[in-house]
Amino acid sequence: PDFWQRLTTLLSGWLRQERRIGILVALGLLLVSLVAIVRLWRQWRGPWEARERPADEVRRLWQAVRVPLFVAAITFLLLALIKLALFTLGAPSPRVERVLTALAGGVMYAAVLIAMARGILRPRTPHMRLVDIGDAGAVRAYRLIILIAVLHGFDLFITRLAAELFLPVAFSEVWAAAMALAHVALTWMLVLTLRRARGLAASGEEGATPEEAEAPDHFLFGWVRYVFHIILLLLVVIIVALLAGYVSLAHFIARQMVFTAALVSALYLLHHLADALVKSAFDPRSPVGRFLRQDLLFSESAITRASVTFSTLVDVATVLVGLPLVLMQWAVNWIDVLAWVRQVFFGFKVGNITIEPANILLGLIVFLIGLVLVRLLVMWLDRRVLSRSDMDEGIRHSILTVSRYTGIVGAFLVALSVAGVNLASLAFFGGALGIGIGFGLQTIVNNFVSGLILLAERPIKAGDWIQVSGGEGVVKRIKVRSTEIETFDRCTIIIPNSQLISEPVSNWFHDNRMGRVRIPVGVSYDADPDEVREILLKCAKAHPRTLASPAPFVLFTGYGDNSLDFELRLYIGDAGYRSSTASDLRYAIFRELKKAGIEIPFPQRDVHLRSLPPEMFDRGA
Repeated sequence: PDFWQRLTTLLSGWLRQERRIGILVALGLLLVSLVAIVRLWRQWRGPWEARERPADEVRRLWQAVRVPLFVAAITFLLLALIKLALFTLGAPSPRVERVLTALAGGVMYAAVLIAMARGILRPRTPHMRLVDIGDAGAVRAYRLIILIAVLHGFDLFITRLAAELFLPVAFSEVWAAAMALAHVALTWMLVLTLRRARGLAASGEEGATPEEAEAPDHFLFGWVRYVFHIILLLLVVIIVALLAGYVSLAHFIARQMVFTAALVSALYLLHHLADALVKSAFDPRSPVGRFLRQDLLFSESAITRASVTFSTLVDVATVLVGLPLVLMQWAVNWIDVLAWVRQVFFGFKVGNITIEPANILLGLIVFLIGLVLVRLLVMWLDRRVLSRSDMDEGIRHSILTVSRYTGIVGAFLVALSVAGVNLASLAFFGGALGIGIGFGLQTIVNNFVSGLILLAERPIKAGDWIQVSGGEGVVKRIKVRSTEIETFDRCTIIIPNSQLISEPVSNWFHDNRMGRVRIPVGVSYDADPDEVREILLKCAKAHPRTLASPAPFVLFTGYGDNSLDFELRLYIGDAGYRSSTASDLRYAIFRELKKAGIEIPFPQRDVHLRSLPPEMFDRGA
């Protein structure tokens, strides 16, 4: 009785101060606006409930998210119209304004929670459902969530209204106990419904309904089955608290269970929607995917890395935003959260060591900026300075490599200093590093030192044609740990630098690029050796790559089984053309020898048959 008496006194005291005609006009406008919004919502709701099947993950998640967003917008607009209409009659008292705010909050919360439950459970559209639950279970669970949402919104409004009406403590205690019991009963029924519900993904099973046969392949909220026991434990705690007389504690736990469930569900939906949008955006058939591939010329590996980076950022942002919000629902205020964040970000102690993530992050940023500056400096040095000189390619590569690694080491040391690391204390880490080198890092350090020796002494350099035990090819890049060699078959060989230092290496381009070509030639025993010598020298001198000094010469190497053996030896300016020069000379020698009537013999064998006695044939028979 006190509740209704004080409520009517508060409202009548305010209404008597205003004009009745204004109230009628405001209520008329409110009714028209409400009808228009409801009609708009019903017209807009129809298309997404009759979507074609099947629906992809982005569409399912977007429908589940935009339904509560749209309902929240409608509810907010409706409540704004109510408040605008009331304020046009004259500003209400602060108490009435707080009551209206509590009403708006309760209505909006209940409406959004119901809309979110509808978007997740989809009682009428199983192909859009996000949970693995059958139609009967989805309908029953949705109705129970509606009751919980309405009860919770009404509880929020009545609790705030009781405080504004200055009702006695007895009313608040009775109301809190009744709401706690109602929440326990409805939550228990919801848990039982979800545990006993039949799954929707029953395609191919005997007796499956058409809706179940068209069930989506991927469902969300599978983790809910693991928190059922926690929910049941909280329900037991509420009952025990009520029996022990801790009514406010029981009421608080009951309310925060609903708040936390709604908040976690909303964050979970937003997280998966953002993740699905990122994956869809980087799909080759999507507009973003085509833009990245065709316009920006991104490679598939770069797009994959970008997709993973965005997904990781979404995960981190969800945790950083969601965890404080969840903690705040359980009596952790924003000041405490900021204090924890400040302590974690600006420094905390682990034993006697103080860790300052802010300085570490700043040092990381400085290091990244340093890497960018080093890269720009190396590009400038390569394109504006070294490219204009007549410097050898190997020397140019060595200078660029040393400059790059020097800049990286400098940027790393500056980043350590910015991060708060005392560079004088690195001696300790140097000793620890020496121990590590002695036990397990000696191979890596050996390759590192060998790489520095290669860059300093330059026994091989980029562009050299070398031959090692691992293969033969052109040196493409000398790195700190290894050297890349590209074979003439376009195969890349990775050779540790220590192997290039400790093992023999044949380098055709070490001091100069001059090389020698050797061509063995065999002629018939009927040929004149002097004439053969003149023909070979003539062919060698006629080739444009043959050097005049040292002059080509011919060696009479021996008397073969089938031929007189000669060898033509000549020098060319670039050993890289040895094979092509030798091929050209073989063509020319063949033509000249044939023109001179000199035969190039091939292996011959004389077979002598001896007649056998007749008795040998008789024995064989």
